[in-house]
Amino acid sequence: MPERVGTGWPTKVLEGAWPGRSTLQWTDGDAARGWAVLERVAAVAGLLILGLRINLPQGLTVGYAFALAFAPVWLSVVRRYRWAPTMFVLGVLMLLSGFVLTALSAQTHTISVRTLSGQVFLLIGTLAGAGFMLWTRSVIGVRWTVAVYAVGLLLGVSPNGALYDSNPWKYGYAAAASVLILSLAGVVRRRWGELLVLTVLAVVSSLTDARSAFGLLLLTILAVAWQMRPAHPKRSINAASTALAVAGIFVVVYNLGRALILDGYLGQTTQQRSIQQVHDAGSLLLGARPELGATVALMEHQPRGFGLGAVPNLQEILIGKSGMIRLGYQPNNGYVENYMFGSSFELHSIFGDLWAHYGVVGVAASILFVTAVVVRLVSFISTGKASAVLVFVAAQALWNVAFSPLYSSAAFLMLLLGLLWEERSPRTFALNGIPVARRPYTLSTGRNGRRGTGYPGQRRSSPRHRGL
Repeated sequence: MPERVGTGWPTKVLEGAWPGRSTLQWTDGDAARGWAVLERVAAVAGLLILGLRINLPQGLTVGYAFALAFAPVWLSVVRRYRWAPTMFVLGVLMLLSGFVLTALSAQTHTISVRTLSGQVFLLIGTLAGAGFMLWTRSVIGVRWTVAVYAVGLLLGVSPNGALYDSNPWKYGYAAAASVLILSLAGVVRRRWGELLVLTVLAVVSSLTDARSAFGLLLLTILAVAWQMRPAHPKRSINAASTALAVAGIFVVVYNLGRALILDGYLGQTTQQRSIQQVHDAGSLLLGARPELGATVALMEHQPRGFGLGAVPNLQEILIGKSGMIRLGYQPNNGYVENYMFGSSFELHSIFGDLWAHYGVVGVAASILFVTAVVVRLVSFISTGKASAVLVFVAAQALWNVAFSPLYSSAAFLMLLLGLLWEERSPRTFALNGIPVARRPYTLSTGRNGRRGTGYPGQRRSSPRHRGL
């Protein structure tokens, strides 16, 4: 008897081209397997392209265009994650606020169309990339989503950067390599392995004058070690103790890192620069980031913000410089005049950039983002589900809110927004009209060495490989 062919789409029968030859038949199972392969290829390719950050005109990148082209695919997935739709609604409100502020600033400022388009594509592309990652989580799994994206970031490191030659690790490979190594270390799901890798990365950062990276890795070490303690049976008490522990870890890391730096354990160059910054600003953080002074001064001058594409005028440049002078920094240099206030407001922090471009809505977005990250991170740590790579990415993103520009922070921001949200319930799809539970795909193997897949009829991966 001829093989029975499924009745549901995609089912196809191709008549044999030669007499006497058997016909080529595709069953529902064959189609599902083929579609799963195509999904995986698209997911891996998209993540690599997003990480490479290949620039196109007007601020668009190939990765942003790829993610936007896949919008019909990942938009159907976004609504299944708690708070993820709110993220996109807030993005739309930010764009509306930015354009309103641009219209108001056009009366007193020059508006750069090129800068405006770059800022718009940066916001839209970051959100589209995060949505694409929510979809890839269901295709290749969370850990492989992080690892593949980190490979793209690593391949996208440019040796032509202004500071690359002075310190390739600090200004080139540190962040991407740390994410990739930690994501691979987490596959074995052994805390001691993550702690070992974190220790090695922290030592490398200390020897390469990467002060912020050293502090973030030290924080991650303590957060991972905290999860190895016996958990309290009551969830509320466990969460409260974890919240206090996270606050305590931050204080310990700051003071310990400050002491190590000022005592010269991270090198004489780092020690001398840090001592001078403390002397000038009274604080290691303020001395290292005098751009905060410019942000505060400009917010006092014009609380509403400036809008998309607005070019600073002479008065605003002088006001920004005065805020930096109050912190002991001498702002009469090319960095301030050409980068910070040359063609747009670049205030060297996500918070400052969002306020300058999107006004009060940008400030609200920053506050909501920090709150969501802290709440989710405490929840993961209190239940022992926070991997080293998740803690490190979250800590890096929180640091960037206050101390790194929006443009250079977009890669980590996109990754965290794609990892942070929890899926509401198991997803289903219809096979011949019958709803069937569809589990997330994963490239990791189960206990018997078989690969887990997401379509019916094949073995699912071991539970120990799911999640982050």
